[in-house]
Amino acid sequence: MSEYSLSFREKLKSTKEFSALFTKGKSFTSYPVKAIFHFEQNSVATPFCQTAFSVSKRNFKKAKDRNRIKRLMREAFRLNKGTFYDYLTTSGKNCRLILIFLDRKLPEFSDVQDKIILILQRLQKEHEEVTKRHPDIPSKDISKSH
Repeated sequence: MSEYSLSFREKLKSTKEFSALFTKGKSFTSYPVKAIFHFEQNSVATPFCQTAFSVSKRNFKKAKDRNRIKRLMREAFRLNKGTFYDYLTTSGKNCRLILIFLDRKLPEFSDVQDKIILILQRLQKEHEEVTKRHPDIPSKDISKSH
């Protein structure tokens, strides 16, 4: 898998996984993007982060605007996921992630990219803090610990 691709395996599609992520996942906001995430033990040889991108129909009535914002978020994620994937490899984790755009105006790519970079850095930091606080908790239960 190329470092700059976004494969089918990396897309979060399952309704069951979506609802599970909303119930047991943690979240934070780096305005105008909200991240909902959950880490789990890596069960395959290569780590991955299943990701979904969402834009509210209430904020953007036209599908072309929603699709453009999702395209910008996907592109920013695709270009900047490399260091986050390196971290997942060393920590032996997989990640499920939903990125929700909250603003009511169309963004520029540079703004979206800056926020996606901050979110990926914060995801790494959040996971490191939890593992430092709770080293005795099994890896699959880390996101539930607080």
